[in-house]
Amino acid sequence: MKRKIKVYLDTSVISAYFDKRNPERQFLTGLFFKRIEIFDTYVSEVVLAEIDDTRDVQLRGKIRGKVASLKILPIDEESRTLADEYIKQKAVPSD
Repeated sequence: MKRKIKVYLDTSVISAYFDKRNPERQFLTGLFFKRIEIFDTYVSEVVLAEIDDTRDVQLRGKIRGKVASLKILPIDEESRTLADEYIKQKAVPSD
């Protein structure tokens, strides 16, 4: 059996599915979600926390529904160390 490609989705990818301000991006994200079952798809506890911070209650519920079946990566010491290294190398901002 062929192994699925592992894909990590950050909050911006998931929210693009609902973002009508950029129709092309929304369309392309929709195409991805139509074929999501061919991937081994993950989100992290960080993504779930960012979703929970969504002010629009209806949108928050829709986004939560979209990620409900995805695997969740926990925040552990290894991920904290990697995040610290990204910040140290200025690959991502610290705030």
